Amino acid sequence: MRSPEAAVIRRAPFHPLLAKELREIVSGRALWTMLLILCPLVGYSFWQAVVLYGEASSAARDSPALASGLSPLDGVLVPTFGALYVAVTLLFPFVAIRTLGREKETGALRLLVQLPYRVPTLIAAKMAAIFGAWLAALIPAASAVVIWAVLGGHVHVPETANLIFGHLLYGLLVGAIALFAASISESSATAAIVALAFTIGSWVLDFALAGQPGALEWFSRLSLTQTLRTFEQGLLSIGLLLGIVAAICGLAALSAVWLHPGVPLRTRFMRSIACVTPSMRPSAPAPVRTAPVIPKARTTSAPDAIALSSRSRRRSLELSSMEVSRSLRSDSVWACPPRAALIAARRSASWVAASW
Repeated sequence: MRSPEAAVIRRAPFHPLLAKELREIVSGRALWTMLLILCPLVGYSFWQAVVLYGEASSAARDSPALASGLSPLDGVLVPTFGALYVAVTLLFPFVAIRTLGREKETGALRLLVQLPYRVPTLIAAKMAAIFGAWLAALIPAASAVVIWAVLGGHVHVPETANLIFGHLLYGLLVGAIALFAASISESSATAAIVALAFTIGSWVLDFALAGQPGALEWFSRLSLTQTLRTFEQGLLSIGLLLGIVAAICGLAALSAVWLHPGVPLRTRFMRSIACVTPSMRPSAPAPVRTAPVIPKARTTSAPDAIALSSRSRRRSLELSSMEVSRSLRSDSVWACPPRAALIAARRSASWVAASW
């Protein structure tokens, strides 16, 4: 008689699949080419930012008002991570496409879907490999932050972590777009064209349609660049965070729908509509809270502090209202409904006024 345990189908472990996906990325040329281009790009951006920030600091020695407006986040960290943004926008899609494009071209995908893994598990392993590739791309920018701290520059940990977290979300969003492009394309070249159409098209929307009235302004908010501006200002918007996470999960779900080569085309379209429809349903307004990352207080002399106290209070109130309105304009597409954002803006403005 047969043992009853022989008929039990056990799930395969996840770590061999993850190791296979990481090996696929590391063995390709796309990752190393991106790192080869990224290292001098980050180094040059960091050097230029330090030089310009040093000149601005020298000019601000005799002007306390000008010195209060200087910030290492705006002067050094944001330009340095701007090189990472360019590399992720233009080069990172080629790295992410390799996780699926090569398998479709060689026919290995037909064998992969026959393994005892569910399709969402395959997509999760590929997204984990994309995350590992992004961590490798982060090394040059993180090294620049360490060098800045060694040179005596000020590094505020919450602001820096918020900036890195924003670039992480942007990298995963670009990786999810590239993975979806690879799932609907038969070759890596076609997938690269589709992915670059998304990323470069977002630049066109951002630069060509920004500030235009009417519907053109709404289209400009669809740019992927809008996802980083709030983080570059030292702000953490919960609505924006949830919107980006929802977009990443939605693209991953669409990639899972189009991954299996044996599913009919009509079934794929029907499942894609089922994935997109829940995200388009109107939901009840949820409370949105825009939480600024409070920078570390700068030390000034007593006469300067007394002379600038009233101006600093008025300026902080003006800046807080401007930052709230700017975050609402930039997050209107990715964040929660505008009614909840307006309520949160009123609460934050009243809290700032009460605190002063």
